[in-house]
Amino acid sequence: MATTPQQVTDFLRELAQRARPFAERDLTEIARVRTNKTRPGRLVGLDVGYASEHLRQQRYAFSEQEVKKYFPRTR
Repeated sequence: MATTPQQVTDFLRELAQRARPFAERDLTEIARVRTNKTRPGRLVGLDVGYASEHLRQQRYAFSEQEVKKYFPRTR
């Protein structure tokens, strides 16, 4: 448990530093998937979700839509 705001800030900075290489790798792969599936060019925000889903299916044989049917939303 953090006891000072500085500890929280330090933790978040270290977390970001460690996570950045993985995020950059994923972004590169998302751009590659998008280029292969749609059109070449600059990756824009609307393309990220579409390409991310294809990457997830490619990596893990996992479809978010397929899993949703087992976890119905309750209100």
